[in-house]
Amino acid sequence: MKRPIAILLVSLLLAPPVSARQNKPLEWQQVRKLRPGAEVMLTVSGGQPAKVQFLSADDAVLVTFKATALRLPQDFVVGLGHHWQAIVDDAATYRFDRLRVSQEGLFDHDRKLAALEDLVLQTPRGEVVEVVVQPSWWSRNWGWFVPAVVGVLLLGGFLGAASGT
Repeated sequence: MKRPIAILLVSLLLAPPVSARQNKPLEWQQVRKLRPGAEVMLTVSGGQPAKVQFLSADDAVLVTFKATALRLPQDFVVGLGHHWQAIVDDAATYRFDRLRVSQEGLFDHDRKLAALEDLVLQTPRGEVVEVVVQPSWWSRNWGWFVPAVVGVLLLGGFLGAASGT
């Protein structure tokens, strides 16, 4: 009976604390490499953190969906990739399945769904205080599991070797 309790206690000690699993703010070069559609917590000068979807970033501007914007299909967001900057800056037009997006807005065929300024937020780099990637569902709910299993296996092997079995 003592062995399972010892294994459990040691595995819990080996699992990293919740605070160690929290994501840290990203450096700007890391922000630029995020995949379009990634959920991030964005803090801007004078504002509170807000959950937004990352679209693109260059040396000067971070482009995200506004927190209040309508939800677009993930394959649309990812399919356009880092072309979002060209849409915002260069008046480019991109089509994805039935959807079309340009500086005039977002369209489903010829029906306007939203103006671009209602969807996209451009934040100058100087106003970005912090960008933190939101942890995935797995890491929020099961991030303790793998370290705990590894701890149990290591401790089980150690105790088995110590007892001579």
